[in-house]
Amino acid sequence: MLTFVCKTSEIMEEELYRFDINDKALLVTRFDGRYFVSDSICTHEEADLSLGMFTEGALVCPLHRAKFDLKTGSVLSGPDTTSEPIPDLKVYVSKVENGELWVDV
Repeated sequence: MLTFVCKTSEIMEEELYRFDINDKALLVTRFDGRYFVSDSICTHEEADLSLGMFTEGALVCPLHRAKFDLKTGSVLSGPDTTSEPIPDLKVYVSKVENGELWVDV
């Protein structure tokens, strides 16, 4: 079921935004003109990824610098504090329609 998130005009290129939708913390960003939506909470230690960084198509956790692929949610590296693997980040299917971003949560 698609749920309204925001107007696309609210999302600047390569900036990170958090939206709380249906009791879910979602991270929204725009990269190369495409919109991406994932969970906003890091799978390592529950840090808010919207407070992290975005670099070269990857989300970087503000707490221990775990790095996630923006498109797939897969872990690219980290976190710095452990050699144990952490779960991938959940990504969501999104759709832009009439200047609005919708997500399937």
